Amino acid sequence: MIRRFVRNDCGTFTKFNPKTGDYDVIAKMPDPPPIIGMLIGDCVHNLRSALDHIVYALILTNPARNGELPSSKAMFPIRDTREGYSHQIHKMKRLDGVPDAVAALIETLQPYHTREKGLDYTLHPLWVLDKLDNIDKHRRLAIASGIARHAHVAIRYSDGGETDITLLQDMIYDRAILTSYPPARDGTEVKVSGGLMVYVAFKETREIPALDDEDVFRVLMQLTDYVGNVLLPRFRRLATGHSPAPKRRRRQDRRWKPKGTSNP
Repeated sequence: MIRRFVRNDCGTFTKFNPKTGDYDVIAKMPDPPPIIGMLIGDCVHNLRSALDHIVYALILTNPARNGELPSSKAMFPIRDTREGYSHQIHKMKRLDGVPDAVAALIETLQPYHTREKGLDYTLHPLWVLDKLDNIDKHRRLAIASGIARHAHVAIRYSDGGETDITLLQDMIYDRAILTSYPPARDGTEVKVSGGLMVYVAFKETREIPALDDEDVFRVLMQLTDYVGNVLLPRFRRLATGHSPAPKRRRRQDRRWKPKGTSNP
């Protein structure tokens, strides 16, 4: 869907500027269709729900429960303060019935530990995942917009004159003027071609500042990797009592890292 949006809806157009007497080459990157926001929300909610499914399954299979069904309040709590996490455990009973080792692991994963170290807890992948899910469920569809990292414009006059411009910027937004050129002196047509390297970005400045202008696909892939390849194996080991054979692969830091920043 993103590729189709970029291919069909994004590009450049030319418009005469009466103030300068030149023609402006302008970036065209409208808001993506609503279906993309819906798919983003669906992906985020499925990832968040997978964590709740872990808790439910580990309560259900806990031998000490003797087949007793988990409480309707059972879920995977995610909190950025110690007090908030304590409330979830002792008041809301979110983890009642999970084995002690599971409860201990969930506690060590909480974003509040990052906060207490004086680090940016809003970069914690569980905090990002929970926040995105709450925004999508309770307030609005995930907001996204088109942004370009690279633009190329070629301007050719009929007399053989040619201008080739490549823009490499951090961000190029919709309606940005990429370049301008004067009309041909003889009144002939000027041929203009342009291209943009566009991606779809989150627009959540107020609630998740670290995600603003971040590539949606990149963030979702990193969150998926964190849940599927980092968290699930740790809980699987607790459920089966043994560790799976280690994969022969290079160790990687899978924690989510916004562009140009380090992650605690």
